[in-house]
Amino acid sequence: MKKHSVLCMWFLATLEIFGNLSVSAQPKQSSWAGFYDNSELAVVEKFTISDIKAHFNQNIWPVLTPAERQILRDVQFSFPIEASDHPMNFFRFQKQIILPQNSLRFLRDICLAFAYANRNQYSEQVIVDYLAILKYQWPLGHLQKSPYNFGEALGIPKNALENQEVNKQFGSLYTSSIYFILCHELGHVFYNHGGYMRTSDSKITKQESINSQIQEKQADAFSLDILQRIGAPPFHGIITFFFAISMLEPYPDEINFRSHLTHPLTSDRILAVARNAESSSHQYARLQPGSKPTEQIFLDAAKKLRIIADILSNGGMQEIIRSRGQNGNIDDIGFPTKKKLYPKTLQATSKIPFVGEFFGKTFDNKEQIPLKFSLTEYNGIIRGSGSLLENGPTLQIKDGHIKKDTLFFGWHMGDHYFGEGKLVRSKNGKLIGRWWTKKSGKENTVGTIELRPVM
Repeated sequence: MKKHSVLCMWFLATLEIFGNLSVSAQPKQSSWAGFYDNSELAVVEKFTISDIKAHFNQNIWPVLTPAERQILRDVQFSFPIEASDHPMNFFRFQKQIILPQNSLRFLRDICLAFAYANRNQYSEQVIVDYLAILKYQWPLGHLQKSPYNFGEALGIPKNALENQEVNKQFGSLYTSSIYFILCHELGHVFYNHGGYMRTSDSKITKQESINSQIQEKQADAFSLDILQRIGAPPFHGIITFFFAISMLEPYPDEINFRSHLTHPLTSDRILAVARNAESSSHQYARLQPGSKPTEQIFLDAAKKLRIIADILSNGGMQEIIRSRGQNGNIDDIGFPTKKKLYPKTLQATSKIPFVGEFFGKTFDNKEQIPLKFSLTEYNGIIRGSGSLLENGPTLQIKDGHIKKDTLFFGWHMGDHYFGEGKLVRSKNGKLIGRWWTKKSGKENTVGTIELRPVM
């Protein structure tokens, strides 16, 4: 499986976003209206809006050059309740920077999820799966009746920020993300970039796409320059921000790719930020005197940004994310705290014997390897995903059908490994069977499988 191991590096690396920082298609129209209710947005209105204005007046404005002040002096901020076309949609219109409250709340929740996972040493793949499920199922109306918000879906306690370490990491992530976004939008104003907002039915031309990518890189560079002047190393927040966007944006082979993007996210754009982290690592290090190898911290940040950039150019990674998003069940994911905090969110065991979350092992004559299957049913077809080891290679389970007490299924890893398998459900609920690859009509056994349902 050496070819596939490269594909898996994204999951292994992305699931350590903090590291040394201490920190087939979508629907044509995506509506995120109603994702948050008014009480959830009240937190943003009460705290974040005033903080953003204070950051601009007290920290950003003083470091601007006279030329920058001349152009940016009339900038205004707008905080509409909701932008329904994307969960994280920050943009500018003429000299007005528009920061929707639902987008600020979504960013806040992502930062809290990573801070909480890192503090408790929980697997961050839970967040990966959650964002993938939101991307592919919310716009279709599949989650509106489920407990879909970050807290209940992931199992984050309502008082999570009362923990000092969680609060510290969250504050670092959220504040640096806000700084980067704010200065990025100021960059658009300063350079008087043309707009490229689109309706859901229109498409941006090739030349518009090229122009918008140039503008985004220029605004990113402006933001990073301002943040250096402030003395606020931004990369822990940037990694979180770009990671979330890379999970939520349409991929090139999806219907609504680049149909109405206001901030096109490309691998080149992220690589430009990574190069900035590498070339300026010694300058950023001086902003944090006394902390341990700070220059290496920013070089590590660049590596993580390069991994995120790979998501946007690697069709195999995108297919894995799409499979997990389309086939995943939001009730089956969450941190270990979910069952205790939100027991009502857990559904009763499915009446279909092969649907649910299963853990166990696959083994041959030489070794045993931990194995996980997550299976769902739709119109009589069983599909889902699986993984070897805790955060290892991801499988796609497809075209499963039940005959009597046996599930027959197909599986593949990326574009290179594929085969078939069968599982029989025993009286005690275990799934026992085997799987194999198939070449030239010959079956080559991968190993036997023994799984037990997660209760």
